[in-house]
Amino acid sequence: WMDALGEVLRRLGKWLLRLWTGTTEVERLCSPELHGADMTLAVARSLRRSRQLSAQARQLFTFEGPPLQARTLCGSLVQGVADIKWIHRVRATQHLRYEIIMTNLNLSFHGMLYLRMVSRATRQRRQQVMDRSLVAHESGLEELWSLLRPDIRRQGGAYTEEWGEIGFQGRDPATDFRGMGTLALDQLLYLSRTHTDQARKVLAVFNDPSCYLPFAATAINFTAFVCELLETTTSLESRLLRLVDKQFLHRTVSTPVFEDQDLVDKAVVEVHAIFSELFLDFAARWVKGRPTNG
Repeated sequence: WMDALGEVLRRLGKWLLRLWTGTTEVERLCSPELHGADMTLAVARSLRRSRQLSAQARQLFTFEGPPLQARTLCGSLVQGVADIKWIHRVRATQHLRYEIIMTNLNLSFHGMLYLRMVSRATRQRRQQVMDRSLVAHESGLEELWSLLRPDIRRQGGAYTEEWGEIGFQGRDPATDFRGMGTLALDQLLYLSRTHTDQARKVLAVFNDPSCYLPFAATAINFTAFVCELLETTTSLESRLLRLVDKQFLHRTVSTPVFEDQDLVDKAVVEVHAIFSELFLDFAARWVKGRPTNG
């Protein structure tokens, strides 16, 4: 009931603010002259909670289409919000303020659709099934082995129980990627390339019988966890949106951020970095809590 009480108080506060200021929550959120990640997140939070804007929220937060469709959707969503919240009434008496609000509202939707494009990119990699007949997939597995087990050659070839030495659970590591596809391989490779020494140390500890964990299989589960966070966690969204803020002065194109494939690709790499941080943090906690002899 505390959650219900909190929601009632929140709605009461919105009503009082509208009564005192004569403005809607969207107007107040978009009135500051400088747009940034915090504004986008605040507008997204308002949209999720609004009963009046539930249709717009549903369209936005379930969108899975390509960038060109996103541009069309963005225009209709901004117009819908402006109409429902009567933002156009501001234009007659406060034209400059109206322009600021509409610009910031547009940029907020650009940011939210950029997050949908990042989610779409990771989902596409996740849905791509590991196929060892493809050179890129097979070479990725071989590179992973070389990074984690340098100077050690498998005696059994491509299909062997030796894959268990890096934490796969059968003769064919491709079977462990079911559900997470090539995204899990991308993230394992990112971890092993950028944190090579740490990854090898974690592998050694995980292979210790006193606190055994299958390294690769555990990492693949972390990929699933990060995918869930990408859809549900504001802190992760904030980190990705701050990439947009950092790139703002350096962007040489005028297209919306959700159409900037280079920026989306950088965000996907940031998702890999978050995966690595979470996995290494878990490993450190696992090592700290492992049983000791005596």
